[in-house]
Amino acid sequence: MTNDHDFLIQNGWGSATRDDFPADWSTRHFARLTMDDRTAILMSSVPDADPRALAGHKIKDFIELSGYLRGIGVHAPAVLAQDQGNGFLLVEDFGSYSLHDAFEAQDKHLEQYYLAATDILISLYQKSSHELPTAPQYFDSHVFKGRRRLWDWYLPTIFQKQIDKHVIDESLSILNKIEQSITPMNNVFLHGDFHPH
Repeated sequence: MTNDHDFLIQNGWGSATRDDFPADWSTRHFARLTMDDRTAILMSSVPDADPRALAGHKIKDFIELSGYLRGIGVHAPAVLAQDQGNGFLLVEDFGSYSLHDAFEAQDKHLEQYYLAATDILISLYQKSSHELPTAPQYFDSHVFKGRRRLWDWYLPTIFQKQIDKHVIDESLSILNKIEQSITPMNNVFLHGDFHPH
C-alpha cells in the first residue's frame, strides 16, 4: 500500500510542506501543500473498494464530478493527480478565503459573492437538466439518509439534550409525507455542500 508521502513523491510534490485541515464527519482528510510558489490540496480517503466508501464520495466520484462541472462551465478544482486504489487525490487549490471569512470580515464585496454563487446555482440547474453526471438519486443518497442529523446532532447541540426517539420518528414521518407529495420534477444535479464554513 502506498502512503500519502509516496504518492506526493511520485507526483512531484515530495518536498512540499503541509498544513492539515481540521477533520470533519467524513472519512476524508485534507491538507494544503506548499512548494516554492505553488499550492495544491491533498485529499486522503478510504480506497474506493473499501466498504466504508460511500456512493458519491469515492475518489472516482470526485474525479467525475470535477470533469462534469468544469465541462459545463463551473470553475471546479482541477484534478492534478489521483490514486483511487489507495485513496489519494491531488487537486487545484482555490485558496483559503471562504464565504464564511468574507461574512465574518464584513467584506464589502459579500453581496457580489452571493450573487455570483446564486448565478452558479441557476446555471447548474439549467445545464444539469440536459446532462447529468453519474450520481446517486436523491432518495438513495447519503443526503436523504443524512436528514436525521438535524435531530441526531444539530438539535441536541442547540438544546443540550438528546431528542426523544418518538419525536425523531414522527418528524421524519412528516418530512417523508411532504417529500412524497411534491410533484415529480426533472432530475437535476444537487450540490449538498454549496456553502462551506
